[in-house]
Amino acid sequence: MDAIGYDPEGGRLYVRFIGSGHAYVYRGVPDAVYQSLMGAESKGRFVNERIKGAYETRPLRGRPENSLREFSRRRGGADRQATRHGFVT
Repeated sequence: MDAIGYDPEGGRLYVRFIGSGHAYVYRGVPDAVYQSLMGAESKGRFVNERIKGAYETRPLRGRPENSLREFSRRRGGADRQATRHGFVT
C-alpha cells in the first residue's frame, strides 16, 4: 500500500498501491473494517483477503499520484487520518 484514505460518512475506502500506482475506491466499507485494516500487520494481505471482492470497487481515474490528494481536497483532509497511522499520501 502506498496510501489509504477513508470517508466514514460514505463508507468509502481509498487505496493506492505501490509500484503500479493504481488507486481504487471500495464502497460500503464499515468503519470496523477500516479500523481492522489499519491495525493489520499486513495491510496488503488484509485488502486482498477481506476487501477485494467483498465491496463494490471502482478505479480512480486521472494521475494516480493525485488521486488521494484530490480525495483529501474534496473531503476536507480525510487522508490525514491515514497519515496518523503511518501512511504518507
